[in-house]
Amino acid sequence: MAASPRYDFIIVGAGPAGCMLASRLSRSKSGPSVLLLEAGEYSDTAAAKIDGERWLHRTNPNYNWGYKATPQGNLGNRAVEYDRGKGVGGTTLINFEVWDEIASLTGNEDWNWLSTRKRYQEIESYHGFEPDVAPEYRKYLGAKESDHGHKGPIKVGFPRVWERSMIDNLNIWLGEGSELNPDVNSGKPLGLGIMANSAHNGVRSSAQDALSDPPANLSIHTVAEVARVIFQDNTAVGVETVDEKSYFASKEVILCCGALDTPRVLMHSGIGPAEQLNHFNIPIVWDADQTGILAEMACSFAIGFQKSENISKSPEFASLSLETQALLKSPTLPHYEFILNCPVFDHYMDPANAVPATSVFVVNLNPQTEGAVTLQSAHPKIPLLFDPNFFAHPYDCRVVIEATREVLKAANSPAFRKDTVRDMHVPASSSDDDIWEYWKTTSASLWHMSGTARMGKGASSAVVDGNLKVFNVEGLRIADLSVYPIVISGHTQSTGYLAGLVAGDRIAKEYSLDI
Repeated sequence: MAASPRYDFIIVGAGPAGCMLASRLSRSKSGPSVLLLEAGEYSDTAAAKIDGERWLHRTNPNYNWGYKATPQGNLGNRAVEYDRGKGVGGTTLINFEVWDEIASLTGNEDWNWLSTRKRYQEIESYHGFEPDVAPEYRKYLGAKESDHGHKGPIKVGFPRVWERSMIDNLNIWLGEGSELNPDVNSGKPLGLGIMANSAHNGVRSSAQDALSDPPANLSIHTVAEVARVIFQDNTAVGVETVDEKSYFASKEVILCCGALDTPRVLMHSGIGPAEQLNHFNIPIVWDADQTGILAEMACSFAIGFQKSENISKSPEFASLSLETQALLKSPTLPHYEFILNCPVFDHYMDPANAVPATSVFVVNLNPQTEGAVTLQSAHPKIPLLFDPNFFAHPYDCRVVIEATREVLKAANSPAFRKDTVRDMHVPASSSDDDIWEYWKTTSASLWHMSGTARMGKGASSAVVDGNLKVFNVEGLRIADLSVYPIVISGHTQSTGYLAGLVAGDRIAKEYSLDI
């Protein structure tokens, strides 16, 4: 019988973190052998990269695992969809391409804004200046060269021709009091600005781009779904796939499966709450109570990040801890987000019967509710039960009510109403009750799950440390959205890349890889 393959490093999951980490380690001067395992396939078709169809990619089951939450009691027992990318590139294959507190929670300055901005500049190739932006659009943009990277693998920019209604919508909201922000990715996000996409010249730029021209020491295996980590005593030495193939690592195993599947692999490996592991007869490696606790999750194209005086003065805000109140009062931290010029999806999916229409997405930022992911089977292919527990905290309800009321105010302005034939999907009125009823029946996930294997300063309150090492075992790290103890007040694609970059730097330093 042939010996099982052996590598220096095994990376599980080819999303933004896994692809970036695999590229970083394998291209180091030391040339370690790196294996990247991905449960999905490698798709490099032209159709999958058309930027103009970014709203449609999520409907392709070849690229989407199609998970659903458990029925949500606060949302009329609806089972909200949770899209997750499938294939090399992960959710960057299907997403909408949107591009300091963590440092204090982990005690590691690698996660502060200064360090983070430098890393983003390493991976970004920003195309927001002449000649990539037409003259008629430049007055809405004002990024500084020093705030962006220009030589990285991930292309970021704007369409050559903006959608017809974009400028009209933008001017209406600016006329209603929103302040223009010429670059929402500068570190100062408040205001209304044009959203940069991870695309250039009409072509999507996904995490696959980090793997262009892979070196010979990088092996990529697709259709290789990992079931569990293999331990010898308390040291991770390899992984086993669902079809019982084994791969071994001489240095480390790094899980990059995302916030829903990393805890699944952990639990089937024996790291998780003992009560759940015992129920399914899984041998315990570490009774990790923090595994599977779901951090706050955002719910629901110019993009606006806003604060609201009404939220800060509400009794729901006053009920929060003083520490949380102080964080939410930070000058660069918005309370909610609205996204203009979005399609009406039932029309977008049925163009033959569509009428001219536009919609506004309202997003709840910094929600205070915690949910959980839990085992539902001893078989590692079965997804975890996923309960985000939407709107269990009254503060979250207050945020979406006030945010929606602000949007309704602008939508009822003379500038907006002059071209409005009829309202299609709106609350019955601007009252608290009618707005909340609308959210109960229509809200959806924005896929911003995190915290299911969170970072922290000790094993009593976290799964990994600030260097992304799993507590109480050796040879195992995690680098994906599951490690973030809070949800960022924005979109999480970039923070997926960041996890891979930080992990790469920490591993390179420990093993003298000379990146």
